[in-house]
Amino acid sequence: MRARSPLSSQAYNRALPHPLIDTHGDTGPMLSVCLGAKVQLLIKDLLRLARGQGPHLDHFEAEWLLADVLTRSRAWLYAHADDAIEDFARQRFLELWERRCRGEPYAYLVGVREFYGRRLRVTPDVLVPRADTECLLEAALARLAPECAACVFDAGTGSGALAINVALERPFAHVIASDRSAAALRVARQNAHDLNAAVSFVQANWLLAIADSSVDLLISNPPYLSSDDLRLHGDSLAFEPLGALVAGASGLEDIEQLCVEGRRVLRVGGYLLLEHGCSQGAQTRACLAAAGLVDVLTLKDLEARDRVSLARQPGDLEMSPP
Repeated sequence: MRARSPLSSQAYNRALPHPLIDTHGDTGPMLSVCLGAKVQLLIKDLLRLARGQGPHLDHFEAEWLLADVLTRSRAWLYAHADDAIEDFARQRFLELWERRCRGEPYAYLVGVREFYGRRLRVTPDVLVPRADTECLLEAALARLAPECAACVFDAGTGSGALAINVALERPFAHVIASDRSAAALRVARQNAHDLNAAVSFVQANWLLAIADSSVDLLISNPPYLSSDDLRLHGDSLAFEPLGALVAGASGLEDIEQLCVEGRRVLRVGGYLLLEHGCSQGAQTRACLAAAGLVDVLTLKDLEARDRVSLARQPGDLEMSPP
């Protein structure tokens, strides 16, 4: 697993000193007082103010957000903690920080998210790529030899995180990605362009546009929450596209469809890999077996939770050993 930057992990942040935040002092005036007002603030005072408004958030997020607004590094903030901040930068930071305090994902505020060591554009039209999905990516790469000219299909690509990284890590593969959302495909295409990744995109609902027995490796991070899942009302998921999160009353409807359709489109020896919720391993394995796929197993993520289930199309040919 590659090391991730602080944009995708808080672990690195907690290892750093934090001279910009006085965790014992007064939190200062409320953000609403400063929004739209001509208030002269030092960088360290602005960040102390942000901490008082969002005590439930990791205060390092405020540092990263201010650094992004100023197009500077956190190290620069430390060196210039006693500098006054310009009005336009103060206003922009406070507006973004209020949105973060209301639960909007940090990635939507800054418009980027790191995934597998690469920065991807993200908008509210796509899910924020998560570190858990790197488990799916690495399982896919393990089943593709470096010079394998396989056909890889990413169903429900969203931001393009999976398809783009497969294309860059396995440049001989022919990578195709689909999404039913035209808005999501615009984001994915832009990411592929930015990273110079050779990916073909198609607007389609799952595998309907794919010919029988044409795919060597099928990967997907489909919706897998049930419609009554309480997490949908939490701070983060409430801002993300519902259609990319919910799969009917059971949370398994899209997984079931992908298993059935996967059996149709896979070539002999080809693999289907699916991300799912940590409590859905047994159910997903049952879906894969019921579709007639073989060598069914579930892989765990870094926290030892069921995260990816996979199976193979019956037959003698295999692209690459697992």
